[in-house]
Amino acid sequence: MGGEEGRTRRPEPVTGRSVPAGTWGILLCTALCLSLGPAGAEDWRCPVWQTTGVANGDTGTPTVESAAGCDTRYTVIAKLTVAPDMEQVIMPVKPPGASVELVTTSTIVGQLTGEKKTEVLATFAWRPQLADARAQAYALHFEGPANMNCTIHQFRVNVEKCRYCIQERDSFHTIAAEFNSHWSQIWSSNPEIRSPDYLTLGTKVMLGNMFRTRFGDTWKSLAVRFGTVVGMIERLNPDIDFTEILGSDIPAGTMVCIMPETCPTRRTSFPGITW
Repeated sequence: MGGEEGRTRRPEPVTGRSVPAGTWGILLCTALCLSLGPAGAEDWRCPVWQTTGVANGDTGTPTVESAAGCDTRYTVIAKLTVAPDMEQVIMPVKPPGASVELVTTSTIVGQLTGEKKTEVLATFAWRPQLADARAQAYALHFEGPANMNCTIHQFRVNVEKCRYCIQERDSFHTIAAEFNSHWSQIWSSNPEIRSPDYLTLGTKVMLGNMFRTRFGDTWKSLAVRFGTVVGMIERLNPDIDFTEILGSDIPAGTMVCIMPETCPTRRTSFPGITW
């Protein structure tokens, strides 16, 4: 009996269902991953895009109408969850002179990981120049953090040719002087403006008249007919590739912005041109 008492007894085997090798590691990892995640927060790793209703578009893609000199802005809200120091909303391609303004509000949702629940107010801002007008609208988009396969937010900016937005200290005199023209020509292209002395900031005015070409028209014949020069027609129509059709017939039906010379004393007379 004494020998029995001094011996160490072997622990009795634990009975129960066997667990495959590695199962405990998977369970432990699962428990840790769940505990580190944002409790009760939505997982916005890919942005949820929310428009602000400042554009229009029949095709489903928001479109902003603009012209030379117009302060053009488009704003979208991006909701997402990002890790620290990660760029949240980017616009990889912008027109010359455009910028993107970001206003961010964040709340830490993962104390150990440093992840943030973020709302980003992203605003595209641009003041197009005369040379930025084109036949097709600019197709632009915002996207979320780099290297993430997420949806993007697309929108378009349509820069109309032959139009200009009134800016501070503008008058028909100053606008006409930019084109070596007369203020009466600008006014005659905008019959809805009753007085040339009272222009509202941001008003979109016509710089000239839109003319649909006919068979046989050339740039030289148009310049002679409307009392202008080919260089001025080229400046007003940046959407047309003049290198392809200069000196030859213009395709019939081409829409051309023309700033005609309306002052008879400033026009060079040509046979057959009576106005």
